[in-house]
Amino acid sequence: MTARTPRPFEAFRRRGIRRLTEWVAVAAVGALILVACGGGAKSSAPSVGPASDLQSGSNAATFVNGSPGVPVEFLGLKVTVSMMTQGGDDSGPWLTVHVRAENAGGQPGANPNIGIVCADNEQTGGWQAASTFTVGQGLPAGSFDEGDVNLLLPGDSRTGQMVPECKTPAVVRASTTGVVPRSGGPAGGFWSIADDIVARLNATRKQ
Repeated sequence: MTARTPRPFEAFRRRGIRRLTEWVAVAAVGALILVACGGGAKSSAPSVGPASDLQSGSNAATFVNGSPGVPVEFLGLKVTVSMMTQGGDDSGPWLTVHVRAENAGGQPGANPNIGIVCADNEQTGGWQAASTFTVGQGLPAGSFDEGDVNLLLPGDSRTGQMVPECKTPAVVRASTTGVVPRSGGPAGGFWSIADDIVARLNATRKQ
């Protein structure tokens, strides 16, 4: 059979199909790159997790989940919570917590901040001045402090005003009173409060 020379229109059509195929291939590669990079113009701001993540330490391991009677170490402190009981007076309830804080570092420190944190609320409750463990009190290197601290529900100002309900799961959370260095590691610890104790605190709060 004799080879046939393509007509001008047919040659033009073939070149157009070849170029179209090349453009489709380039577009497909571009789409794959866009998907791999996350696609579209998305914000680079980090996502914010719920309060439960902050309490559990799943966000950058900020807080360590402690067990009763077992020390939790953070930023040179060893903090132990060994007992939780309900208490109160005419102004409302509190949670009595037995705490031991040891300064295991080589520098002067202070007793940790400690308070009740309820679910879906990052506000930390206050404490009663009559406590035998003083929050924020100086703690020389190599020394320890031990006593009971009476913790108030978040929002309890002891002025007779309404106190919001504390939702479960609730925790007692301890954290440093100073500046947290950016060297990594935990900045505090938390201990779970039994749901029945939280229920009793809620039942006797100002409503």
